[in-house]
Amino acid sequence: MDTEKINGVNGVHGFNRVHHAAKAPFKVIIIGAGACGLLVGQGLKKDHNLGEKDTDAVQNGIAYSIHDKELATSRPRDWGMSYFWSADYLPKLLPESLIQRLTEIQVDPTVGPERAAHMFVTHGTTGEILRQIPTPGGRRVGRRKLRKLWSEGIDINFNQKLTSISYPSNDTVTAHFHDGTSVTGNILLGTDGGGSTVRRYLLGDKAEPKTVNCEMANFNVRYQNPEHALFIHKRLQPNVDQGVHPKGQMLTMCLQDVPDPNDPTTWLFQVTSTWAPWVDPYHPSETRTAGTAPPHSLAKMADIAADWCSPRKEAMAWARDQDVETPIFADRMATWIPVPWDSHAGRVTLGGDAAHAVTFHRAQGLNNCIRDAKQFLDAVLKVARDGGDQTEAIEAYGAEVVDRGAAEVQLSEEQLNCAHEFEAKFDKSPVMQVGFTPVRPR
Repeated sequence: MDTEKINGVNGVHGFNRVHHAAKAPFKVIIIGAGACGLLVGQGLKKDHNLGEKDTDAVQNGIAYSIHDKELATSRPRDWGMSYFWSADYLPKLLPESLIQRLTEIQVDPTVGPERAAHMFVTHGTTGEILRQIPTPGGRRVGRRKLRKLWSEGIDINFNQKLTSISYPSNDTVTAHFHDGTSVTGNILLGTDGGGSTVRRYLLGDKAEPKTVNCEMANFNVRYQNPEHALFIHKRLQPNVDQGVHPKGQMLTMCLQDVPDPNDPTTWLFQVTSTWAPWVDPYHPSETRTAGTAPPHSLAKMADIAADWCSPRKEAMAWARDQDVETPIFADRMATWIPVPWDSHAGRVTLGGDAAHAVTFHRAQGLNNCIRDAKQFLDAVLKVARDGGDQTEAIEAYGAEVVDRGAAEVQLSEEQLNCAHEFEAKFDKSPVMQVGFTPVRPR
């Protein structure tokens, strides 16, 4: 099958081109075109004082290529993500031209910094604000918008499924793809998501994610009646409103896209909910295994939300009434607590969800992706610019990612469990005790 390319000119950053200097440039192979992989690519493009620029070869002395197994248009679903404490890293990773356009990726471009400076945890039956958590520098962003903006100006080789990794010499690594092509470089970074193929090559069975014992629904809804959209938006807390119900359910609802601020019928809302097995009236815990439920439906979501306070109760009922037949797929929530991996003398490592697959309950996934990208870039610059030892630099990077990632995966899953056992545990949950602070000091 043909390889798709978007953004820029084929081979601008070291894929399938000849470097005319005497010495080949240092090269990074990035597997996975998600947030972490794109940030690394953008960071490698920036001028980090790596010597003279050679516009006919590779910018800044470092080549890179990005490869993704999916087609450019194969992901129709969209959802929101938040970052806040990691915002300070972005100027190191993104060019100023993209920094100035970050409002474009917000789910609601009209939200200023003052409204994004907090996230809220609210009680599911009373609407009481249980905690207002500072998130300075915060933005709620759309996944699709983020990938579009952060991919500007860089090549992405789509429809390339990784099939194997080999090590042709002491200082190189080669990625082999299903279409028969391959690419060789000095470091391979796996940023290919929670079910990472790179991770499986490094760790075998130890790389398998663990299914979390709960149900999950994540979907978008647009209201045909503008009064309904206005009613919901007015009653939700700004930025992110994370609702928790004593029966054992979490239901977060927020804006996902605002195509026309003056036309509420264009507003898209995101609904994300997890619940304990005993909450589900259709599939009691004794009759099914977590993650194996059939598709949910708006009718089912309205039934489960019937004892929530406004606006979630109305939001689910109105969604059901306008389109009762639309299925909502039951997402399988899985985590992976990182363990040390063999870097093959600093030639292979992991980042983002591939390095620490985390639940969203403490809003740390994107924050840690950004931190990984910045710290991986620092490690590469230490080698390519400063002449540092590659094995030492990449293994130090990996050790920090494993330590931080393992702590966050466990803390976020603890938050999920506390939300699902509200009466017994929620007051002492991580969010109520430490908020959304990073699990390790920056």
